[in-house]
Amino acid sequence: MEKNKSLDENAKQYKMKFFGFVSMAILTVYSITNSEQMYYQEGYAAITYVIIAAILFFIPYSFAVAEMGSAYSHKKGGIYSWLSEIIGEKYALVTTMIWFSTSLIGGLSISAICIQFSTMIYGKDISETWHLFGMSNILTTTLIGAIWVLFWIFITTKGIKYVEVLTKIALMLFIYGNLFIIILSFIVFFYNGMHFAQPFVWHGIKSLFEGPNPSYDNVFSALGFLVFAIMILGGMEASGGLADQVHNPHKTIPKAVFTTVALVLILTVVVIIGNGMIINWNDVYGNSNVNLYNFTVYLALKYNYVLGTMLGMNAVNAAIFAKWYLIISAWIGAIAFLQIPLSYYYPMKQLIEGLPEGMLPKKMTKLNKHGFPANALWLEGAFMCAFALIVVILFGNNANEIYNYTAFMVTVSSVIPWGFITFAYIKFKMNNNIEKKYQFFSKKVGILVNSISLIAIIFAVVFSLIQPWTQQGGVEQGILMLFGPIFFGVIGFVIARRYQKSMKVK
Repeated sequence: MEKNKSLDENAKQYKMKFFGFVSMAILTVYSITNSEQMYYQEGYAAITYVIIAAILFFIPYSFAVAEMGSAYSHKKGGIYSWLSEIIGEKYALVTTMIWFSTSLIGGLSISAICIQFSTMIYGKDISETWHLFGMSNILTTTLIGAIWVLFWIFITTKGIKYVEVLTKIALMLFIYGNLFIIILSFIVFFYNGMHFAQPFVWHGIKSLFEGPNPSYDNVFSALGFLVFAIMILGGMEASGGLADQVHNPHKTIPKAVFTTVALVLILTVVVIIGNGMIINWNDVYGNSNVNLYNFTVYLALKYNYVLGTMLGMNAVNAAIFAKWYLIISAWIGAIAFLQIPLSYYYPMKQLIEGLPEGMLPKKMTKLNKHGFPANALWLEGAFMCAFALIVVILFGNNANEIYNYTAFMVTVSSVIPWGFITFAYIKFKMNNNIEKKYQFFSKKVGILVNSISLIAIIFAVVFSLIQPWTQQGGVEQGILMLFGPIFFGVIGFVIARRYQKSMKVK
């Protein structure tokens, strides 16, 4: 790939240190909403699945990424560079394209940002009533979302220094949100005489695997939740792919990964328990109107209502307080938007910078003065906005249903690359010719542990593909889950084959 000399010749290239790298690692792996969703789906039993997912996948995978990130810290292409060195550039590009597709497809539902804007203004979602200049509601919200995407793409093109600064601010909010939930939970716990709102009732070993949610009371749904637990603990490869921009990576990356793994697991378990201190599942979530899309609103209202009653308010005033606090929380939560550039930055960097010269058009690989492939990112933004607007024009008010289907395409596309990375790590450990500057696992232990992890990932992928076909009305979902990785995998394969043929001709 033709390199923009402004990056290589700039002796003062910005380098992240420990705190900056930890900020990015945590924000790419952990989400308090995911922890709260785990409680909503499985109650305290979610802790069992977190532990299993951590043992089978999260811990071995995270340190495998740390080892490869340290070994290839001089490479700029992240996972593509690792895989091309270990298993070949064809499979490396296929994997990277499938991995990149998750950020591309996941960004298509750009109109969803209007829900946050509405909550910030009104304390509830009334975005479905918005109309600008006589346009339909879905076209209005999609245009707002398109402007929002292009704004953050502009910020992202300013390079890693700006991205890291914004990420650190977002991490402060992350700390605030977790501390608020955890501290309030314990205050309520002691205020109520050390009684959990959701009591844990032991009725045999099933108590560890079945929660209060009737939707998860069978083997298939339980296995599906385990797959979900594995999925939400993934993503360490994203920050690991920024190794070339880390100060003293051989020491910084391992310490940062260890810190991230410990914090993510502790926070996930503590938030689940904290939810149980305040949220009685049947009282708050037993309502048929509660679902995976809106449960956080009921959760926030309950937390704020409890806080109001503790301050001495009656029921009516506590409800009013809960609504206004929700508005304030939405504004504070808006600071989390500052991590959006990170979600654009690391996939594009890893897709573009590691590829050899000639594999992609020169305009796409050209780096701007900040050392970032801005043209490629603008192209991605244009694709997302154009696709979203075309869907709205063609399908009208049914566009939201199309957007929901795209979420299914992300499911498998996010897990398959982890399998390739884990397989590559096993070969990485077996290859004595590769200089390993940091090793968390010994050779034998690393191969054994990550072989088990690879089996768990394969199981997760296979089960995710099979499950929709076993449910009524799940055929479309199953087809879309297959379409995502196949479509982008084929694109990667064709690009790699085309490049290899051109090299033979040369």
